[in-house]
Amino acid sequence: MSVHNVQNSEDQLFVKDSYLLEWKDIKYSVNQKDKETVILKGVSGYANSGEILAIMGTSGSGKTSLLSILSNRLFSQSHVKVSGKVTLNQNEIHTFHSNHYIKYVLQENFLFGTQTVRESLTFACRLKVPYLLKSQVNDRVNEIIDHLRLSAVADNMIGNTMRKGLSGGEKKRVSIGNELISYPNVLILDEPTSGLDSFTSQHLIEVLKAQAQLGRTIIFTIHQPNSKMFNMFDRFILMSEGSFLYQGPTSDAVKYFSDIGYQCPYEINPPEYFMRIFHIENRYNMTKTEREILDICSRQYKETLEQYMIPQIEGLTEIDIKKGLHSASIITELKVLVQRSILNVRRQPMLSAIKIVQAIIMASLVALIFNNSGHDRKSIQSITGALFFNSINYIAFPSQAEALTFPLERPVFLTEYKEDLYGIFPYFLTKVICEIPFQIIFTIIYSLIMYFAIPYNTYNASKFFVFFGISLLSQISGNSLGYLVGSLTSSIQLAVVIGPAMMVSLLAFGGFFSNTNSFSSAFYWVRYISNYNFTYRALIINQFTDFDFNDEVDNPIHLLNFEGEVWENAGALLLVTFGMMVIAVINLKISGEYHKRR
Repeated sequence: MSVHNVQNSEDQLFVKDSYLLEWKDIKYSVNQKDKETVILKGVSGYANSGEILAIMGTSGSGKTSLLSILSNRLFSQSHVKVSGKVTLNQNEIHTFHSNHYIKYVLQENFLFGTQTVRESLTFACRLKVPYLLKSQVNDRVNEIIDHLRLSAVADNMIGNTMRKGLSGGEKKRVSIGNELISYPNVLILDEPTSGLDSFTSQHLIEVLKAQAQLGRTIIFTIHQPNSKMFNMFDRFILMSEGSFLYQGPTSDAVKYFSDIGYQCPYEINPPEYFMRIFHIENRYNMTKTEREILDICSRQYKETLEQYMIPQIEGLTEIDIKKGLHSASIITELKVLVQRSILNVRRQPMLSAIKIVQAIIMASLVALIFNNSGHDRKSIQSITGALFFNSINYIAFPSQAEALTFPLERPVFLTEYKEDLYGIFPYFLTKVICEIPFQIIFTIIYSLIMYFAIPYNTYNASKFFVFFGISLLSQISGNSLGYLVGSLTSSIQLAVVIGPAMMVSLLAFGGFFSNTNSFSSAFYWVRYISNYNFTYRALIINQFTDFDFNDEVDNPIHLLNFEGEVWENAGALLLVTFGMMVIAVINLKISGEYHKRR
């Protein structure tokens, strides 16, 4: 499909609209260890509807920082200072919901590998454009698939490190589609061709050119395009050391630099020549020649180009300050997230099978070790040991699994949260809801095998169901502990360190290794936040209440000083579980808000 062949599309309505993104005197600096590093040095410019504006420059020139400011993603903070003004149609972007007009595509693709292209776009559409009917969502998704030339792979899975899927260029187009789905007027992309070969990069630029011809403003950074790609740019900016060296039509660039003494040889690609001439080997220790070239070009730009960078401001479309107020409801967010999570589980049957096999193996192992424990004095140690082993299995395994899963999902979560796709509560509740079926299955398998093989208290049928209820609650508590650890860590390496340390600390106060009443006063309080403690207490009380021994022996409930009823310990376990969830939600909220401000 050629860049001219996009017809019968709602997107063509944007051709009638006129949007101007303008920035004036943008300065950006970072303070580190009482030393200020200047990233942007008072740059000004603009981008019009219907054009591609490419920003070129070597690494460290300030390209990505400029994009972050233009997309309202970078603000002044304690160690960061940002000044200047960015406007869309003469309205400062921080005074309205600019993220519904301006969309930003990250350099890295954060996508769910188990979704197909169509499913990924549908997910984004349902959350970003919640007012569309189901038929309209399907039409919009098909439209984006057609525009981005993804028809051939529309129903293919995106793929990840575990499953082969789309190519790098196709994944990038899916990322772009997830932003285009909500009808933005300005699309900003950070290094969209990074990691792609020349042919794929050119294909991607052609797709972006088609979007510009629909009336959108396309701005992106690029390192070194080939000549065909370069000629597709309407205008480009050349940056070095936080300053502009050129801003204007692509067709005028070679002549401009030739006039100031830098003639591009005919056989060399202009972008390659520019990068070679203005390359800085070490920005902290520039050579005399590098400094002279930079000073000459920067001064020449300010004298001959900057003063003429006056955009056309007539006929601009009025900004609707209410646009973006119609976000998806919590119910819609929860529904869409649950559907995605269920789909993710269905697409990974091996993981589900492993969990079931794990339950069978662990239950069988414990049953073999503690089988036929009996009802005499010698059985007490075996039964209490088996019950504590149950507590460990119910809490430690799910907590460790969740603690390691959270860091893997964290980049996608932070990216989607930063885009306001959903809130913390729907995201967290989705994780809790979607884990419950596995917890029930695990507990059923584990309980049926262990309870009657050991056996536990079989004098009353209600004992089994109480055992099952406590076991299920402790499973949920284990997951909550995993959520807590995962919310505190940003990497698997950190989770591997913090998780076991926290779990062992709580395990030590579980009531099996030492009588909880004998703990030092300095650590006595830990027993009240140990989910192992309340699980073990509830299981012991349920087991040995109304339990008939073959010989005279003191009831273990009294020997262990386990006071209270089963329901009291179960209630305490529920409170500890809920408390861990609340702390995890707070941690996620803090992480999400911090990421939004970066």
